[in-house]
Amino acid sequence: MNPLWMVLADLRKTLFASLGILLLLALAFSGTITVNLFERSLRQAGASSAQDFDLVIGAPGSKLDLVLTSVYLRTDEVLPLLPYFAVTQLEADPRVKALSPLVLADHFEDDPIVGVGSAFPDLRPALKLVAGHWPQKPFEVVAGASTASVLGREFNGSHGITRRDGVDEEVHKQATYRVVGLLAPNRTPWDRAFITTYDSIWILHGTLEKDPEPAELASVQKVSAILVKPKDFASAYALRAEYQKAPTTAAFPGEILAGLFGLFDQIKTALSLFGLLFQALVFAAVLLSLLAGLPSKAKWIGLLRALGAGPFYVFLTLWIQTAIIFTTAGLAGAGFGWLGAQALAGYVVTQSGLAMTIGWTWGDTGLLALFWGAGFVGSLIPAAAGYRTSVRKAILGQ
Repeated sequence: MNPLWMVLADLRKTLFASLGILLLLALAFSGTITVNLFERSLRQAGASSAQDFDLVIGAPGSKLDLVLTSVYLRTDEVLPLLPYFAVTQLEADPRVKALSPLVLADHFEDDPIVGVGSAFPDLRPALKLVAGHWPQKPFEVVAGASTASVLGREFNGSHGITRRDGVDEEVHKQATYRVVGLLAPNRTPWDRAFITTYDSIWILHGTLEKDPEPAELASVQKVSAILVKPKDFASAYALRAEYQKAPTTAAFPGEILAGLFGLFDQIKTALSLFGLLFQALVFAAVLLSLLAGLPSKAKWIGLLRALGAGPFYVFLTLWIQTAIIFTTAGLAGAGFGWLGAQALAGYVVTQSGLAMTIGWTWGDTGLLALFWGAGFVGSLIPAAAGYRTSVRKAILGQ
């Protein structure tokens, strides 16, 4: 007789208990999948966003803040400002192929307004126009794909985020920005940016007079950071070494992000170990509950043996029953983990604009196979216990 029919019949009889075990196993496994999928996707998205940034120079302070602000437009931490003389000094440096100042001070609603130089499009080739042109005059703006802007849209910037706690920040009504270009989506925080000329922000903040003298410009104006494209590999390291000393600081975004991702690895390792420990405890609890439930199956096992079923048939029936639960729990846990990673990725998008793609790899399939392997091996324990059940004891309850 096909043992599968006996398995299905017993699962229907113990439906709620089986579903409880299945759900517990699925939730235990889903945590590992969520951490694995999310960490890998965050790493890939972060590295992709930083690929156009060779060298960033700013005022003395945290290099991590400098990179997070200039690369990912994280504006909740205000960078110390760098005098404009550093820009003129770098422009005259033969080791520099191109550069662009960054000036960050204002927002429109929740989206940052970023002042850049004329060479910025060459520094960020990943930012491609789908309509219009790059800003050429003050208060012309190129809008990121996530800003839902159209050509000709006009708005006033504000010094801060207008939606924060329902309090309106200072709105600059003395000048109006106008959208003259639209960017294609590039799945980075720059999708939510409004890009303008850096002197637009200076004019709004009253720090730039009409037709200033170059000496006055260099001594009075300040920038948030400078994006630099060195001429070659040797120039990059020479510039980094020279400008990482006061009164400036310099950083390779890739190098800073490598350290940050190293921290992510440590967090991932800690969470993975915790997840494995939790799974081991759940496995043990499930197997103990299955063993504790064997006495209730004693008469069923005795009836099978009395009808001529051999010990191996009983063993196979009990093993398949438990293996089905582990198989279904693994698939359900993978699904829960995928949904959890998608939810975390969606939160990251809303908070930072960093678009993440949750992808399944062979490594994740390996985790699922490992879960199934542990479950199938563990299923041998209650099956072996049922295999050794005496027919006489099973029927008579002795």
